[in-house]
Amino acid sequence: MKAVREKKRVTRRQVQSITGLGESQSKVLLNRLIKMGLLKRVGKGRSTEYELNE
Repeated sequence: MKAVREKKRVTRRQVQSITGLGESQSKVLLNRLIKMGLLKRVGKGRSTEYELNE
Protein backbone atom coordinates (compact mmCIF):
# COMPACT_ATOMS: atom_id res chain seq x y z
CA MET A 1 0.00 0.00 0.00
CA LYS A 2 2.90 2.32 0.71
CA ALA A 3 4.14 1.88 -2.86
CA VAL A 4 0.71 2.76 -4.26
CA ARG A 5 0.54 5.88 -2.09
CA GLU A 6 4.00 6.97 -3.24
CA LYS A 7 3.69 6.13 -6.93
CA LYS A 8 -0.10 6.67 -7.29
CA ARG A 9 -0.34 3.60 -9.57
CA VAL A 10 1.46 0.28 -9.65
CA THR A 11 1.53 -2.70 -11.98
CA ARG A 12 1.37 -6.37 -10.98
CA ARG A 13 5.04 -6.71 -11.87
CA GLN A 14 5.95 -3.84 -9.56
CA VAL A 15 3.99 -5.55 -6.78
CA GLN A 16 5.92 -8.76 -7.50
CA SER A 17 9.21 -6.90 -7.31
CA ILE A 18 8.35 -5.09 -4.08
CA THR A 19 6.84 -8.08 -2.26
CA GLY A 20 8.88 -10.96 -3.69
CA LEU A 21 5.66 -12.79 -4.56
CA GLY A 22 5.21 -14.79 -7.74
CA GLU A 23 2.76 -13.99 -10.53
CA SER A 24 -0.14 -16.03 -9.13
CA GLN A 25 0.31 -14.83 -5.58
CA SER A 26 0.53 -11.19 -6.61
CA LYS A 27 -2.70 -11.55 -8.63
CA VAL A 28 -4.44 -13.06 -5.60
CA LEU A 29 -3.18 -10.23 -3.37
CA LEU A 30 -4.29 -7.51 -5.79
CA ASN A 31 -7.71 -9.12 -6.26
CA ARG A 32 -8.19 -9.33 -2.48
CA LEU A 33 -7.31 -5.67 -2.09
CA ILE A 34 -9.79 -4.81 -4.84
CA LYS A 35 -12.54 -6.86 -3.16
CA MET A 36 -11.79 -5.12 0.14
CA GLY A 37 -12.29 -1.80 -1.62
CA LEU A 38 -8.74 -0.60 -1.05
CA LEU A 39 -7.58 -0.65 -4.68
CA LYS A 40 -9.19 -0.27 -8.06
CA ARG A 41 -8.07 -1.67 -11.40
CA VAL A 42 -7.27 0.80 -14.18
CA GLY A 43 -6.88 -0.43 -17.75
CA LYS A 44 -6.91 -3.93 -19.16
CA GLY A 45 -4.46 -6.58 -20.23
CA ARG A 46 -0.78 -5.77 -20.17
CA SER A 47 -1.44 -2.12 -19.39
CA THR A 48 -3.41 -2.84 -16.20
CA GLU A 49 -2.43 -0.70 -13.23
CA TYR A 50 -3.80 -0.46 -9.71
CA GLU A 51 -4.47 2.69 -7.70
CA LEU A 52 -5.96 3.57 -4.34
CA ASN A 53 -9.74 3.54 -4.29
CA GLU A 54 -10.53 6.90 -2.73
